[in-house]
Formats: sequence, structure tokens, C-alpha cells
Amino acid sequence: MQNLKKLVAISALIFFATDTSAQEVRIQPNQVPGAISQFVRKHYPAIKITSVTREKNLSKTEYDVRLDNGTKLEFVNNKIDEIEGIQRIPNSILPVKILRYIQTNYPNSYATEWKNESRFRQKVELNTGLELEFDRSGRFLKIDR
Repeated sequence: MQNLKKLVAISALIFFATDTSAQEVRIQPNQVPGAISQFVRKHYPAIKITSVTREKNLSKTEYDVRLDNGTKLEFVNNKIDEIEGIQRIPNSILPVKILRYIQTNYPNSYATEWKNESRFRQKVELNTGLELEFDRSGRFLKIDR
């Protein structure tokens, strides 16, 4: 019985040690999950997807989606996690509190990048290069220098 426990433990270690590497593959734009396709159609209706890379590992699946306006969208488990670009991020994407903060405090600026920094923070970069940090609920924390 003791040997069986050791064998199971060793097998589990081997499995996790050999299967943790992510597999990155390029897929066709029409192969993205429905949630991602719907997100792009809703927030970027006149913009087309030009390329998609999918990366899978044991705990998550990431999609890097490139749009024909130069914007890069990153999805983790089909949820938007990061937006990078030089174009204005549609107001419909930004959390309302963050959008209001930008409109009130930086009325001549707009967000070009947004990302989840962690489970607790979000970061927004404005077209001026200024980076703002917010908590998960959209409360302003600081200017990130």
C-alpha cells in the first residue's frame, strides 16, 4: 500500500511537470469562441480581426486578437483582460467609474490601453502617455510613474 501511494505521487509529479507548458497556435479569426467574436462585434463593429493566437495550459486559455486598426485584445478564458493600441478605447468597454474619472479629470484625453494588473487592480494609459491605476471597483488609486 505504501508503494502504491508513492507511485501515485510520483506519477502526479511527472504529469504536472511535463504538461504545464503552454501550447501556442495561430487560428483563423472565424475560429474564436463566440464570446470573443461577440465582444469584437459589439465594441468594434466596423473593425475586422486580422489574426488570432491561442495559448492553452492547464489552468487557462488565452487569445491574442489583433484588429485591423492596430489594436491588440487579450482574452483570458474568453474574458477581456487587456487592450493595447493607439486608438481610443470605446467608452462601452471601460468600467463606468474609470470612464467618469477620465472624463472629469482629463477631459481632453482618452484611454488607449487598459488592463487587469491583478485581481485587485486595473491600469489605464491615456493618449498623453499618463498611466492611471484603479482598484477592481474603479476607484482611483494613483498615477503610475
